[in-house]
Amino acid sequence: MFPLVTDLDDNRPKNLQELSPLQANFFVPVLSDKPQDPILDTLKREKIETHPIRLNHLPPELTLLLEPPSPPSKLNESVWIEAIQKHNTLGRSRILSWDGLRTSAPQPSSTGGFLSEQDSTIFAAARHYVQPRIQKPDEFVQYITLDHLLRSMKLVTLGTSSILHTWDSSLERFVDSASSKERRRVLLVDGKDETISNSIMSRFLSIGTCLRRLEKLVIDIRSTKAHNTTMHAFAHALSTCLDYLRHFLAACPPSDTQTSTKGYTLSTILMEYAQFESVLLALSILCKREESVLPANYTAMPSSPKDLLSHIYNELNTHMEKQSLSTVIAMLAFILTTSSRDYFERISLSVGFGYRHFSGLNDQEHKNHQELSDEEFPTFFPPELAQALPIARRSLVLLRAAQPEHSLLNSGSSKNNRIEWFWTRDEIYAALDDRHVYNIDLEDVHAPVPEISISEDSRYKPELSQFRIFDLEPGTRIGQSCFDAIYTGQAEAVLQRFISGFPEDLPSITPTLHHLASLVFQPLLRHATTLSSSLLSLFLSLPAPLDVHSHIKLMGSFVLLMSPEFKRRLSAALFSDSDSFVFESDHSSGQSFPLREFRRRPVHNSNLTDKSWPVGLAPALLDKETWPPVDTDLSFFLRTVIVDSFVEMGAGEDKEGKDLDEDIPEDQDQDGWHNPMSIQALDYLYMDYKPPHPLEVIITPEILFKYQRMFTFLLRILRVEHALRAVFRMTTVSEKPIFPTLVSSRKLFLHFRFAAQSFISTLSGYVFDTAIGGNFDPFLASLRPMSTETENHFKFSDVFSLANAHSKLLNDILTACLARTSQKAAGVLLRDTMELVLDFTVLTGELYRDRMEEYQAAPLLENMYRQFRKKMASLVKILRGAVDKNVSLKASVEVPRAVGIHDEHRPVGGSEALPHLLMRLDFGDWWSQTV
Repeated sequence: MFPLVTDLDDNRPKNLQELSPLQANFFVPVLSDKPQDPILDTLKREKIETHPIRLNHLPPELTLLLEPPSPPSKLNESVWIEAIQKHNTLGRSRILSWDGLRTSAPQPSSTGGFLSEQDSTIFAAARHYVQPRIQKPDEFVQYITLDHLLRSMKLVTLGTSSILHTWDSSLERFVDSASSKERRRVLLVDGKDETISNSIMSRFLSIGTCLRRLEKLVIDIRSTKAHNTTMHAFAHALSTCLDYLRHFLAACPPSDTQTSTKGYTLSTILMEYAQFESVLLALSILCKREESVLPANYTAMPSSPKDLLSHIYNELNTHMEKQSLSTVIAMLAFILTTSSRDYFERISLSVGFGYRHFSGLNDQEHKNHQELSDEEFPTFFPPELAQALPIARRSLVLLRAAQPEHSLLNSGSSKNNRIEWFWTRDEIYAALDDRHVYNIDLEDVHAPVPEISISEDSRYKPELSQFRIFDLEPGTRIGQSCFDAIYTGQAEAVLQRFISGFPEDLPSITPTLHHLASLVFQPLLRHATTLSSSLLSLFLSLPAPLDVHSHIKLMGSFVLLMSPEFKRRLSAALFSDSDSFVFESDHSSGQSFPLREFRRRPVHNSNLTDKSWPVGLAPALLDKETWPPVDTDLSFFLRTVIVDSFVEMGAGEDKEGKDLDEDIPEDQDQDGWHNPMSIQALDYLYMDYKPPHPLEVIITPEILFKYQRMFTFLLRILRVEHALRAVFRMTTVSEKPIFPTLVSSRKLFLHFRFAAQSFISTLSGYVFDTAIGGNFDPFLASLRPMSTETENHFKFSDVFSLANAHSKLLNDILTACLARTSQKAAGVLLRDTMELVLDFTVLTGELYRDRMEEYQAAPLLENMYRQFRKKMASLVKILRGAVDKNVSLKASVEVPRAVGIHDEHRPVGGSEALPHLLMRLDFGDWWSQTV
């Protein structure tokens, strides 16, 4: 059992002391017996804490000496401004409430327990203790203050070497001034580690390196005289941007007037330099001088104007799509505008648009720009403009020669006719309304030179007027020197105005740079098309001797044998369908014509005499027993044919410049035109047409060569036609039948004659009616203007499109006649088939003249017919294959155009006409089924 408490109390020692009483650590004052005002009490307490009561050791009379002298009060202009400055110095709310009266933390707040909340020196010391830096023998550490580093970096950003970093010309970058190959210095900012210190310095080093590299590029461009004006304009624009950036970099903290950088935080300084770093990095990429690239690996800048401007345009378009800083986009736009100004002026002058702004444009350079092809334009030129400019250049030359006083030649030379990039909304909408508003103009920033009062006899000449500045009195232009701190150069002023007026984004009417380029070049495109159409109207409205329609119609009438009179007279001069051959000369003064020797495919086992009959040729051509005829009688006779045809057609006044001569084309088969038995016997003849000036633009030598190819092809058809007519005359004579005893050979002969006649007549009708008439007549109709209520319109946009259409017309005719190089297989088959028919007529002539026996001619006839069937089957097969490859051509076979009926507004075409030939040759699929 435990003892009682009373027993314990009785037995305790008498000398023990009493324990001290436990008291509270806080005290709640007794509220006074009056109404409480907690708001005023709180304000009084904060005032006491902020302004503690000072213990005065001086008498009360001298208490005022302890107070510092208060500055004289300034009378504010507005009581509202005074209230804001007095009550909102710390950005606190001016509403007196329970939430606003008591701060969340005592003032001033004490540091927390985290290292990151401590002073930078304490944090660096703790980090150095926890993570000591590894000591390397080839490195030594140097500690510097942040103020010292920033002042050194300020020199680097301006492109100047400092105590810490120097410029290495071999590497073209700033390197540490104390580092060497043996030892490397590591700079550490007080309170920062190596990573943070390098991060701080990297931005400044990047700015300085890019600035120096770009400056060196400008110097290299200016030192090379071989560069063009566009390249020098680019160097000037780049130099202006660098001067502009250096001007703002010099004003960035720390400046020369600041004793320290304590008024700026490190993040504020770094953010202020960030925009300049972005601009310089963009310029470095534009100039292919990136900081990470060594000088040995530099990529050369494009030197030609089109490549350089295209490169600048592409970089600008990339930054606009990426939504880069507005300063970056504005500077790239300024470089593009400045670099392209001279190039745009030269392009405009080459087509008679605008006037000469720069006196450096000489005639030789102007001539060189006139010779630019459509591949010499930058990529941002609209495709329609790139096609119109070369045509407009040539049209301008012809228009000046044809009509020097044309109104269009003078209307284009105006100050307002200027092609230049514009960017502001006012300029864009003004361009849409055909108004001229240029906000950024060089003439607007020229500083006016004060007028000088000098005598009349000592005035400067206009070209020396700028030297009058040296006649000013001293001190007249103080404050405008380039050595003044407030001085801004002319080029920098232009750039500053350009950047300040550059929009944040393009308006909705031109949302992209491509749309803006189309609007910029719209006046030039309009002028180029107007110039070309004016020349076309002038050409098509020339008087009678130079009428384009008449000359092209003349070419069709004589070269393409569309004139019945000329075709009849030419046939009478060169061909004959007579059944008698007059050959009286027995001397061999020239070359003889044995069939066995001159036929392309000689027939074996034939015993022919030396004098064979070239059936179909006129006897007058064979007078000298030599081929081709070399005397002048033929030339005179053929000229007489042309003149007589003109007289009969009633066009004798147009006979100048047209002639028919003999010539030996170098690209023809020499054995062909030497042999009168060959299908190529008359290939040495060609029609020499000399178009008058300036019609040689529309009737070019290439077009004349195509006409000559058709003329040669038509002569071959006429030769075979007349030879077949002679065969019919020979076989209708009952006294001398062909194959009188060999019945099977006679049947084969008659069948061969019918097949050959059907083939040649079908081919001739197709060539003259469909291939030539179906294409040439619509082309002649297109030369007439299409009249409307207000004006006349032509189908062609310019003279050169008319020449191209003329060339395409001949290409279609040649294609329809299987005479193009791409149709070599079909063309060779057609020629060989016609030559087999000609050999058949020669064989008939030999039998008719009793120069060959029946038994000798029978195997030759069978061989010829076998080859003829084989050639015809192959020709039809090739034609059908060409038609089947194209669905539209195959459809036209089902419903061919009616014979002799042509739509004057729609030509037959080239390959589109082949179904007509196939339908005529193989109407009942007879040749297709031939084995």
